[in-house]
Amino acid sequence: MTDTRTTLLQALRHPDTHERSRAALALGKQGYDADALAGLIDALADEPELMVREDLTWALARMGAESLQPLVDLLGDSRPEVRHQAAHVLGKLGDRRAVAGLVRVLEDESAQVVMKAVFALGQIKDAEAIPALVGLLGHEQMEIHDTITNVLHEFDAQAVQPLAQMVGHERWEVREQVAEVLGLIADPDALPALTELLADVEWQVRFAAVMGLGSLGSGQARAALEPMQQDAHERVRAAANKLITRLNTPRRRVLPGG
Repeated sequence: MTDTRTTLLQALRHPDTHERSRAALALGKQGYDADALAGLIDALADEPELMVREDLTWALARMGAESLQPLVDLLGDSRPEVRHQAAHVLGKLGDRRAVAGLVRVLEDESAQVVMKAVFALGQIKDAEAIPALVGLLGHEQMEIHDTITNVLHEFDAQAVQPLAQMVGHERWEVREQVAEVLGLIADPDALPALTELLADVEWQVRFAAVMGLGSLGSGQARAALEPMQQDAHERVRAAANKLITRLNTPRRRVLPGG
């Protein structure tokens, strides 16, 4: 290891945040080195400043695949802020070999860690993570709930069948979110699951299924919506009426220059 690299590693502990950032960026530019990687990992675990943590994240990403296992190991750290930061960097790396470690973190006691792990799995976008993400549907923490919706939506058609398997879940909050995500994905294969959810005992689920079918925009979806105009709940009826009107309205062709 060169004297320059030794100096940079020492600077990772400098009291001045700018010096720590400068050292992290310089180490990243120099590329992989075992001592540099170890120093960056140690610094990441202890760094209190967001700006410096982002520079450490960039530097670790520059280290490539060699940084994967040390970061996965950090997911088991006793400090939630360290687990959170490790998940953040793993998402940036985008290496599918991190999926198993991130899936384990989905059971973390910290909601912030769970949310970051969900987001990281969305960045990696490996279908292996879908069943575990589906298992978080109906989460009581709204931030996690919304992140799950967005991430599963990004998986597109790959998530349709795992979601469809949840239409009979005992919690209506889960069934409602299933309908919401299927509507966002808007894949024709979601039609049977959304149609089944139209008969749900909870109006919130029926409402979400109506909205989901409206996003499909097909003739079959329109036919499934028609009976919902007589639903027992006013909001479901109103949504069905509005969507059927929209689906029955021919789209106007926009002529060039007109």
